[in-house]
Amino acid sequence: MGNGMADFVRKAALGDVKIKTLEAYNLYCWYVAGVVGEDLTRLIVEANMGNVRLVENAQLYKSMGLLLQKNNITRDVREDFDDNRCFWPEEIWSKHVDKFEDLFKPEYLDAALNCSSEMVLNALRHTCDCFSYLKCLHDQSVFNFCAIPQSMAMATFELCFRNPAMFQGNIKVPKGDAFQLIIESSRDISVVCAIFRRYSIRIQQKNDPADPNFAEINKACEKACTLTVPPPTD
Repeated sequence: MGNGMADFVRKAALGDVKIKTLEAYNLYCWYVAGVVGEDLTRLIVEANMGNVRLVENAQLYKSMGLLLQKNNITRDVREDFDDNRCFWPEEIWSKHVDKFEDLFKPEYLDAALNCSSEMVLNALRHTCDCFSYLKCLHDQSVFNFCAIPQSMAMATFELCFRNPAMFQGNIKVPKGDAFQLIIESSRDISVVCAIFRRYSIRIQQKNDPADPNFAEINKACEKACTLTVPPPTD
């Protein structure tokens, strides 16, 4: 993690402060959150609290970390912009506006909303891997530790989706909803499955046919809505 973040600090020192490609975006999120996920996963499996499949399939723990970090980056766009930071990849925002700062101008609102929906779409593609990860956890406390932030992330993506307020200031899931999610996510995988499905449906309901990514967003939501819980075994 230290080496990876140092690479990005060096680029910033040389004047290259933007994340340009989706590859760089995923790499940054990996260094910030994915590496931690890998280390924790190895500890979980070593302690017999999770299926060995978790370390055999790196894509699962990578997606866990990337979804959480992309949640933060998507939600905090205004705060980061005000602090002269930009973590949204140019490969995405340049499809919608000529300059990143245009996203915060009222006359570019439609473009900004389409851009933010593409950011959400990019993150939603990790949803199924995250759910597969949660299904492999055996210990309740470990399950709670992993499931609560994933459920909160889904709620945050739904809050951000096509929401002009995110370009005006920092937005957060209401406290009452957050407390309810903590309670629900501390039960079992079937309840978390219902949470993923609930917020995917809400995102789909807000999806705009005029959005260039309308079909892909629907597809990602429908995929999340088909998540299933395996029947109990003796």
